Amino acid sequence: MFVALLLAPAAAIRVAVVGGGIAGGSHSYYLQQQLKAQGLPAADICVYETRDRIGGRLKHVDWGNASVEQGGAAWTDNNHHMIELAAAMHMNTTVSAQRRDPRTHSNIGIWNGSAMLEGTTLVAEQALSVLHTLVIEDGFLRKVEANYARQAADEPFTSVGEFLAWGDLARYTSVSVADFFESRGVSKQLVDYAAVPLTRAIYNRDGGANAFATFASLTAELSHHSVRGGNYQLVEALLKAAGAKVSLSTNVSQIVQRRAARGDGATPRFEVRTATVPPAATAAAGCGDGAEFDAVVIAAPLERTGITLVNVSAPAGAAIDRGFTQWHVTLVQAADLNVDQFRPAKGWACGGDCYVLTTASGTTAATPYVCLQPLGKHGQGTGRVFLVYSDGPIDAATRARLFVNATDQLEQHWPYTFAQLAPITDAPAQTQPVVLADGLYNANALEQIASAMEISAIGGRNAALLVARQAARAQGARSE
Repeated sequence: MFVALLLAPAAAIRVAVVGGGIAGGSHSYYLQQQLKAQGLPAADICVYETRDRIGGRLKHVDWGNASVEQGGAAWTDNNHHMIELAAAMHMNTTVSAQRRDPRTHSNIGIWNGSAMLEGTTLVAEQALSVLHTLVIEDGFLRKVEANYARQAADEPFTSVGEFLAWGDLARYTSVSVADFFESRGVSKQLVDYAAVPLTRAIYNRDGGANAFATFASLTAELSHHSVRGGNYQLVEALLKAAGAKVSLSTNVSQIVQRRAARGDGATPRFEVRTATVPPAATAAAGCGDGAEFDAVVIAAPLERTGITLVNVSAPAGAAIDRGFTQWHVTLVQAADLNVDQFRPAKGWACGGDCYVLTTASGTTAATPYVCLQPLGKHGQGTGRVFLVYSDGPIDAATRARLFVNATDQLEQHWPYTFAQLAPITDAPAQTQPVVLADGLYNANALEQIASAMEISAIGGRNAALLVARQAARAQGARSE
């Protein structure tokens, strides 16, 4: 065996990553870390990104004096992997609570389509339910920590159901937020006017969303970390640290599994075919159309990529549509919010910095948005900058109705953002599988639980554990 090891030096594993967002970046970084820890050579990584920039659904803009994330906005204190990655990359991060907490701020109004309820009034009226909710939230956080403790064992999960069993997170994903709170004696008014508006603001989902998404929304209100100058910079740093070659403006159309295994006993190779011509530099570096790889990691919503799997006998659920929807993030310059549109307002005197959340019935023809918030003074004149989240575009007539003296706007349209986040009552049948084939992994499968940078990082790290395990098996086969 000793002689065999000398005659069979380790070979670098070639890995294709489809998606240049936080999942692809975290996977690439964690993979190299895992291989190094096992004494294996660094992977040769090619990242295929359909957009013309790195970041995926992370995008940052500077508009006047406003510095804004128009995609994934932040992570929280209890997001272990995002905290770890930002520290490892020496990111200059901000730590704040930019979203106002309705328990302590009176400038939050909740609009139901016909009347406005002021945030602290709701808290006062529902004090017992609020305290009960905080106790339940504390229990949720303990379950999340138990899940992280299981992740720390560095044993990958091979299905969403297996992951949800760690820490018993399935108790939150198997039921809607409305049913979860009702079963625990929380008032319907607090659910409709607090839990649902927060879930809408972060995930654009109502009371039918799974309870995990709502608890994640509550946690997001307590702390706020982001990279100064743009969260996309973290992805850039991770890919650079991993030595990944990035092919921008490149659409992957097919992933073809070779029917014959390699002679050295490794898993079958995969061929990546592209619908667009990769840049010459990355093609020359081995990341072109038809390039071959030992493993492929899909780090984007599979059902929205348009990729066809050829010669792959994928398990049930691989092609399910998780209901990803479009999203509009619009910056508006205006003198102020037109608060007259919200009359009558029960006890709401926002004093200029008006945050508006909406209930399930709050988005109407007159107020066609999910939430809006002020960001501060604009760089020109006396105008203010407001951030608007909506299902559709904010046209000129709507802008004139929502704001006083609106003069300019900047819109980011995302063709897809959040999955439906419906309760998962039978995980194997209702979720996309993590392992699509030997050597083909779906890092995005977890996004059926919630859409968040931390979820993407967990999925990316887990795929790294799976690929590193594959590399170790291949090295063992070569050494026998």
